[in-house]
Amino acid sequence: MKELYKRINLILANWNPLSVPKNIAEVEYLHYIPIIISLSNSKKKLESYLIKISLETGLPRNKRLLKEISRIVNDIIKESLEQK
Repeated sequence: MKELYKRINLILANWNPLSVPKNIAEVEYLHYIPIIISLSNSKKKLESYLIKISLETGLPRNKRLLKEISRIVNDIIKESLEQK
């Protein structure tokens, strides 16, 4: 589980939707990881969650954001499956 936590954090830090500095991105998204892991067995639920938190942080809902979230969800699910 610890390895999965690290890998998901890396995915989120590399995505960095808030465009925070790299050293901050490495810790900025940590508190989302437990929920992300719990939702990683459902692509639809995980996408909905990432859209929700993206909108709550002020990101505009547009095709670019939805495309990025879809890519991030696929990466997270792939990592989750590899760790099982």
